[in-house]
Amino acid sequence: MAATDKPQIGAHGVRLNRGLGITERIAPKMESWTGETRVRFTDFQVNEISKDGTVVHLKETKLVELPAKSAPAPASAAATTAENPKSQDTKEASGDAQAPQGAEGPHGNGTRHNGAAPPDAAPEIPEPAAADIQAITDITSAEFAESLVAIYQAAAAKKTIPPPARSPPLEDKDQRGQLHQLVRRVFHSLIDTTTDNSDPSLAGAIIVASGRPPRPSKAYSQANRMKTGSNRRNAKGKVKAEGEGEYLHFTLYKENRDTMDAIHQLARAGRAKPQHFAFAGTKDRRAATAQRCSVRWLKAENLHGVQARVHGLVTGDYRYERHPLHLGGLQGNEFVITLKKCHLADPASEALPAAAREAAIRGAAETALESMASRGWLNYFGHQRFGTYAVGTHEVGRLILQEDFEGAVDAILSYKPEVAQRAVDGEDPAEAHLRDELNRHRACMLFQTGDGAADDALHYLPRRFTAEGAIMRHLGRNPASRRDFHGALNAIPRQLRNMYLHAYQSYVWNHAASRRWALHGDAVVEGDLVVVDAAPKPDTSVTDPELVRAEPDGQAHGPGPHDDDDEPDEPTAARALTAEEAASGRHTIHDVVLPSPGHAVLYPSNALGAFYESFMARPENGGLDPHSMTRRHRDFSLPGTYRRLTARFLGVPAVEVRRYRDEEEQMHPTDLDRVRAAQAVEAQEAAAGRKRKWEAEQAQTQTQTQTQEQGPEAKKAKVEGQDDVVMGEAAEAVGTSAEAGKDASAVTTEAAKTVVSDEEKTKVAVIVKFQLGKSAYATVALRELMGEEDAGEQQTQETSA
Repeated sequence: MAATDKPQIGAHGVRLNRGLGITERIAPKMESWTGETRVRFTDFQVNEISKDGTVVHLKETKLVELPAKSAPAPASAAATTAENPKSQDTKEASGDAQAPQGAEGPHGNGTRHNGAAPPDAAPEIPEPAAADIQAITDITSAEFAESLVAIYQAAAAKKTIPPPARSPPLEDKDQRGQLHQLVRRVFHSLIDTTTDNSDPSLAGAIIVASGRPPRPSKAYSQANRMKTGSNRRNAKGKVKAEGEGEYLHFTLYKENRDTMDAIHQLARAGRAKPQHFAFAGTKDRRAATAQRCSVRWLKAENLHGVQARVHGLVTGDYRYERHPLHLGGLQGNEFVITLKKCHLADPASEALPAAAREAAIRGAAETALESMASRGWLNYFGHQRFGTYAVGTHEVGRLILQEDFEGAVDAILSYKPEVAQRAVDGEDPAEAHLRDELNRHRACMLFQTGDGAADDALHYLPRRFTAEGAIMRHLGRNPASRRDFHGALNAIPRQLRNMYLHAYQSYVWNHAASRRWALHGDAVVEGDLVVVDAAPKPDTSVTDPELVRAEPDGQAHGPGPHDDDDEPDEPTAARALTAEEAASGRHTIHDVVLPSPGHAVLYPSNALGAFYESFMARPENGGLDPHSMTRRHRDFSLPGTYRRLTARFLGVPAVEVRRYRDEEEQMHPTDLDRVRAAQAVEAQEAAAGRKRKWEAEQAQTQTQTQTQEQGPEAKKAKVEGQDDVVMGEAAEAVGTSAEAGKDASAVTTEAAKTVVSDEEKTKVAVIVKFQLGKSAYATVALRELMGEEDAGEQQTQETSA
């Protein structure tokens, strides 16, 4: 089969917007048009917007070398020592003499002035509460509780710790979890507990408790760590980045790489752990993106040095801080998207001249953008939320909610035999993501058909396919686990597993949003939900090292990166409007929220609430009840959330339409383009300065040599030749003016050539720039802008915060 005839791997196929519930539009009817993104990766640019509203750009890739700051002595102490050098000795002697009396400290609490306990003072050991010991006894036994107390007292006193204690077998998993938490709380984390279920003859698992000495206080550890870091920098005499702290913050610029892949590459090259890195949100792969990241215990010079060994990413703008970044700690993203090969949807328009097509597309784009800026658009979940394979991720979520775990596993491991056979035949695409797709199909075929063991399938499966790998490892452990489909789903990292469930919720939400707009438009009606308490969810600094490597460009193996931790600060509670409130005018369509199905949400008390029930009850949608979303397995129970019906821009959007000829033309410079241009100018200026300095030195040397050789006659010749020099300078100025005239003529001629070449530019491009909140999808906004019902099908890339 010819390369051009091969089916596109990961394409959406015939799955249209309508199938995902994306059917309505707020913008007025207009002449629709189409266009293509990702003709070049850099045609899609994403820059993170920090919580303070600052747009993140890569500005400096070099290290900043600053003089090390030495710690100055207190002014009063230094002055006293300078005036009377003996006073220090006298003070120290008197301090020693008064030590017994001052040991009580200013508050009489038995501590020294620096807060440290006297050397001979025994550490205070808090006694566990009798009720807590009784609670442990009720779960286990009195003997086990007494052993825990003995281990705790020894660990707190920094004495020899007794051997680990073992509890009676416990069958109930919830009891074991309660015991773990109880021991940690009662004994102040001085006792570690683990579960031992290695003995199959026992009725349950045994809890093993072992002691550990107390750690230094957080303040002590942080102070000493900072002191060590400061001494280390002072010893070198230079600081490689501004700021203070153990966390290095930096700007990550990447092209054609997803965020997690970039983090793993940096960690591997810098010999650091991926979990030491943190970021506010994941970014698109097939794009040029810039975002802030942080890493713990890695120097700026080390991070700067490793980027030469990794491809497709650049780091810069280094600064030390005392705190890491947190997932979700951003406002949104700024997009600059270039759509090339733009055409009007009407086939008859192809006969129009390029200038006429350009004007028509400009008029349609400006009209739509004006509507979007003033009225917003329906806040649909985009295609990435639903995956890119024949079996959508929302369908996997539906199977899980139906408790058809075998069907869910088969859906995740689905493959196309014809694509898998291409991999078996040795096809090796040049692009890495296409090779990964082929190998995924091959691995799933090997595992599903039984032609190979789990190890054989895992040999071909690329590491970025986290869900498939987790399932294969679990089912392939031994013959007994081959049918443990529920355990296989639980083996998938929690964030990815939840994304399947959230995809089903998003599927229902999209259809409900379309139904709401079709029924009432932008009118606020009785029963609509509005926010009661929009308190944001707390940020989390935990970065899961097994976080799914989402591919927002339509090449993903799973759902997009919009997990709950990556979602915006969604409203946590809502209430239904009364008829009087709806008619009062105090609320607009932008205040209305819709629930995603769950057991902890309120549904609209109007016809839309009935729609949730009838839609989810259909067999193709799972035959589910929106009021019964609790499951036997707690991980599969969905509380639900609220999402605003409409989305709006964060800032003022802009659109530019122009013609071009070359598809490789970069319509809008990337951050890296700007940095390289600035560095080139800086290098030219530095080279010109060195040249001028060298010429001046050469002229001075030549003058001195001539003076020494010619003696007193040279001075006379110099005076007599001043008039000639003046005339020569005048002639040179005239020549310079003539050259400048020639240059100006050349520029004018070149400009004329450019104007002429514009007539040959028959293709039309649209460059649009806008800012979105972290829950909004860029391709949904593009669909509203372009006015084409299925325009979003061509844009398989969504925003990822």
